[in-house]
Amino acid sequence: MWLKRLYNLSSVSVLALFCLTIFFPFIGEVNLFDWHETLIASISKEMYLSKQFWTPIFEDKFYVEKPPLFFQMQYYIYKYLGPTEYASRLPNAVCGFLSVLSIYKIGRRIYSKSFGLLWAFIYLSMFLSQLYHKSGLIEPWYNFFVFLSLYNMSRVIEMRQERGDGFYRKSDVLTNLYWSAFACFGAILTNGFEAYFVVVLSYWLLFISSSGKYGFGYTNIIRWTFAVFLFMFIWVLITYKSNLNWDYFNLFWEYQKNDYQIHNVSFGKRLTFHFIILLIGCFPASIFAFGSFKNSSYEPTLQKIFRIIMVGCLIVIFFIATFIKHKYVHYSSLAYFPISFLASYTVFQFLSKKRTLDFRFYIGLIIVGLVWALILIIIPLTKARIDFLFKYIQDPTLYETLSKAFNWEVWEISFGIFFFVFLIISIVLISFKHIRTGTAILFFNTLIVSQVVLLYYLPKIERIAQGSYIDFIKNKHDENALFWNYNSTSYASSFYSHNAINWPKIEKDTISFLTKQEYEIYLYSKISDSFEKNKKADYFTKMYEEGLFVFYKLNKK
Repeated sequence: MWLKRLYNLSSVSVLALFCLTIFFPFIGEVNLFDWHETLIASISKEMYLSKQFWTPIFEDKFYVEKPPLFFQMQYYIYKYLGPTEYASRLPNAVCGFLSVLSIYKIGRRIYSKSFGLLWAFIYLSMFLSQLYHKSGLIEPWYNFFVFLSLYNMSRVIEMRQERGDGFYRKSDVLTNLYWSAFACFGAILTNGFEAYFVVVLSYWLLFISSSGKYGFGYTNIIRWTFAVFLFMFIWVLITYKSNLNWDYFNLFWEYQKNDYQIHNVSFGKRLTFHFIILLIGCFPASIFAFGSFKNSSYEPTLQKIFRIIMVGCLIVIFFIATFIKHKYVHYSSLAYFPISFLASYTVFQFLSKKRTLDFRFYIGLIIVGLVWALILIIIPLTKARIDFLFKYIQDPTLYETLSKAFNWEVWEISFGIFFFVFLIISIVLISFKHIRTGTAILFFNTLIVSQVVLLYYLPKIERIAQGSYIDFIKNKHDENALFWNYNSTSYASSFYSHNAINWPKIEKDTISFLTKQEYEIYLYSKISDSFEKNKKADYFTKMYEEGLFVFYKLNKK
């Protein structure tokens, strides 16, 4: 018995060590990316400085576009670590840790310990899942809560099917039902009411696809819905008690209501976009996931229920991400859980020799793997040999700027070469029936290259994309100044400056008004934006150029 416990403990320990190694180190080494990360962190920073925990505020006003839970997480981290890049991203690193361990536990219960380990490793190997758990975005916690809600819902359905002795206990049903409702409430409180629709629509797809066989039961549907709204009601009461007025809720409900009106819907413009992002960003799991939509052998009830609900969740994600206009690329991140599960399902059957891979899998692996290799090769090759691109760059100033900014070396193409070599080795081993070794090399290869991109490529890309103007704001963080990002949205000054001035509410003659203010006004723009050709440029003095940006200061009267 103690050997079995040690064996189980060692698996959890290895996964925990992997998570600690992958998710937590170096997450504060790169500046927050403008504008999503900087906006979220700026809201949490303002809550922290004003000691306002329950309601998000930004620029001295209630922020109602997103619910408060993630901002509250950052608030507590800031309380102990201060408002830094590391503190801003730490909640999602914790989420990554919990996600992997939950995946292992759920996979072990539904299938086996080996399946749980396989699923956890595949989730860890995906580039996009690593990226999001190293970010300061809201989506990872939202995705985690939705996933837990769907899992507990599948357990309720399972226990309704298994009506034998010891399987169908009312207390077990209610426990999982309320955990599902609570997790759905957590998702709503993290990213909005679409969480409710994702869970409900995923359930109904399961119910319809099984011709009504796998159902929640009308009584349980009422209980689940009541529980979700009960948790919401408790949150409303607590928040009201902290503010003693309904102003926040009036603004919050009004925004949420308007956010789902028909004029915010755009049909059929983003299916290909999200498909390509997930195909490349979740490689090679995305290739294997295609083989899971139809089972080719006997499947126990719980496994079938969970697989269908994961397929349903993926369909709902694509539908909302494609057709809802205001949803951007981050929304499809919810697909990482079903994609990693469905890929694990296919690989597990393949390893168990219940399925064979046809030529389409190998073609998919080679094509998408080649895309990854070319990206890893072309970026350092073209930037290290900037003279190669000179004939395509007509602006000498831009050419000079690129020559300074892009500091890749030719030897760095080795990352892409080694990745593709090991990809081919893994495919050859799999085709020659060395399935376990080939599969291990395939996913470990993507795990390593994902780390290379995040730890080596991403900092360089960040320096090119925004590094110079972030440094500019940091160098002037103690000044009472207004920072103006010309022709682009930016919240970098709200986070990186201690005394940044918010934009005044001006309807007419903005420049004339600003020249009369006591605080300094700085403007930065991309060189390609050609701000100097704008009429407003006469009011500014050029300070200097750095990277892809040029910096100006407003002349005072």
